[in-house]
Amino acid sequence: WMVVEADESDGTIVKLPATIAVVTNIDAEHLDHYKTFDAVKAAFQTFVENIPFYGFAAMCIDHPEVAAMIGRINDRRILAYGFSPQADVRATNLRFIDGASQFDVTLSQRVRGGAGVIEKLRLPMPGEHNVQNSLAAIAVAQQIGVPAETIRTALAQFGGVKRRF
Repeated sequence: WMVVEADESDGTIVKLPATIAVVTNIDAEHLDHYKTFDAVKAAFQTFVENIPFYGFAAMCIDHPEVAAMIGRINDRRILAYGFSPQADVRATNLRFIDGASQFDVTLSQRVRGGAGVIEKLRLPMPGEHNVQNSLAAIAVAQQIGVPAETIRTALAQFGGVKRRF
């Protein structure tokens, strides 16, 4: 597997041949290229709709524009993640302790392996946005068959991404 950050700034996101996509948010950005927010949303929808039938998208249901797009896509496999009760991969029991995030993840029946809970995950950084990003990684990992204990270890050892804040 290879993880690539898609760049939507110039519209080339629709040309990226992704098998698995993660959509964290859709905001009114890059209007110098797209001209309208509707065009930005259309580009993201095309990106997800270009996923082959054997792929899927993990999408943050907590973001209003992403949630709206989930409802418009009916011919691709979508896993919703977030804090929402409607999420397929949902953070619960979130606590911030000593600069770290601790939480459980509830998995819906739609996730590979079926419904369940991964308890007592630890992410060595605080913030709901960091937990949401980890949920995207958990959704993808679960769907491609990564064992829960491997997910637990990877999250606990995650040191962040350089040049991101």
